[in-house]
Order: sequence, then structure tokens, then C-alpha cells
Amino acid sequence: MPPLRAVRCFKGYIVNGCRFHTKNRERQKKTQNSGVFLTAETSSFASARDSNPMTDNVGYYVVLNNVMELQHVGGNRIVLFKCDWWEVMNRGGRGIKQDEYGFTCVNFT
Repeated sequence: MPPLRAVRCFKGYIVNGCRFHTKNRERQKKTQNSGVFLTAETSSFASARDSNPMTDNVGYYVVLNNVMELQHVGGNRIVLFKCDWWEVMNRGGRGIKQDEYGFTCVNFT
């Protein structure tokens, strides 16, 4: 069934008991919960001539910008998260470092 024409937008959303806020909602807050870390299994090639893809787990940091909910005629809902993504692989120390406690720090600028 096609979705209805109305789309609902949210500044926060709860998924599986975890609360997420958009970056804009947290602008004036002391605590932040718009950042997410995830690991995705990714296939990649060493070069354009390589025909054997390598599969590996790649970490990403995500900042949530917007949450949209599409409602279908039958009552089903689809929730979309609009995010900015940063790959965690440290390539030359640009923007990513680990502090003395083992936490990864990401410079999003």
C-alpha cells in the first residue's frame, strides 16, 4: 500500500527503549544524545582492478539531524533517520583520536 501524504517530523524518538535527540534539539542542552556509534559489515575492493572484495566490520559515528515518520494506509509506519556519518578508520590522525581512557574522540568539523 502507498504511504499517506502526511509526514510527521520529530526532534527526538525512542527505539527499543533508547532515546535519541536531533542535533538541533540539543544545541542549548548540557547533555547530548544525538550521537550514535555503529559497526557495519562492509565489502570493499583494494583498487578498481581488484575483482575480489574484502568484507570487514567498519565503525561509523553518526549525528542525528532529523527524524521523519511515514504512515501507510494500513496503519504501518516507517521511521527514517537523516544523519551525518563519519567513518572511524583513522587515516593519518585527521579528526579522530583516542584519549588516555580509551574513548574515541571525533572532531565533526
